[in-house]
Amino acid sequence: MTKQERNKLYVARCLLDGKMTISEGAELLCLSERQVQRLKKGVDEEGGVFVMHKNRGRKPLHALSDTVKHRVVAVKKKELYASANFSHFQELFIL
Repeated sequence: MTKQERNKLYVARCLLDGKMTISEGAELLCLSERQVQRLKKGVDEEGGVFVMHKNRGRKPLHALSDTVKHRVVAVKKKELYASANFSHFQELFIL
C-alpha cells in the first residue's frame, strides 16, 4: 500500500469513527467533499481494499509483448542498425 493510499485509509477510518468531519478530510487529502464521501462509503462497505488502485499488478493492454521487445532489441543490435539513433531506427525498422 502506498503512502497516499494509507493516508486515504486513515482519513476514512477517522471519518467513520467520528473523529473528523468530511470538510477536514477533504482539506487533508486535497480532494472535494464529494470524493471524501465516496471514499468513506467505499471503506465502510468494502474495507481497506477500497483505497488501493484496482489495476495494480496488471500489464497494460497497449503494452508490447516480451517476444516483440526481444525481437526489436535483437534487430537493433545488428550491424546494419548499429549507427542509427532511436528515431531513425524507428523509421527504418517496421515490425
